[in-house]
Amino acid sequence: MKDNVLLYVKSRKVSNIEYAQVPALLGKAGYEALPMSARTAYNYRPEDQEAINFLKEAGIAYKLLDLSDCTFVTRLKAKVSGINEKTTLILNDRKIVGVENIKKVLEEMKPKKPSK
Repeated sequence: MKDNVLLYVKSRKVSNIEYAQVPALLGKAGYEALPMSARTAYNYRPEDQEAINFLKEAGIAYKLLDLSDCTFVTRLKAKVSGINEKTTLILNDRKIVGVENIKKVLEEMKPKKPSK
C-alpha cells in the first residue's frame, strides 16, 4: 500500500559543518579551521510534521516526497497536479489537501469500536 500513499511536504534544509583547529602550515602563524564533517538536517513545517505524525500513529506506510529537496521535474509535476504550498496526501488516487483534512480522513479510516 506504500506505493498508493504519498505525502508531499516542504522542508528547510539546515547544513551543519564542524570545523577543527589545526596548526597553520609552514610560514604561517596561528591556527587554521578545516571542515571535518558536514551534516544536513531537515526542518519540516509544523503542519507537515503533524501530518507525518498522524500517518505514523495510524500505522500507514507512506512515501514522503519533500518538494524542497527533489528534482525540478518532480516539483513541476506536483505543481501541475495542484500540489504546491499546502501539505498534501495522495491516498489511493484521492488528493487530500491540508493537515486538518488529512486528520479527518485518517480518523474516518480507523475501525469503529463495536458498541455494547
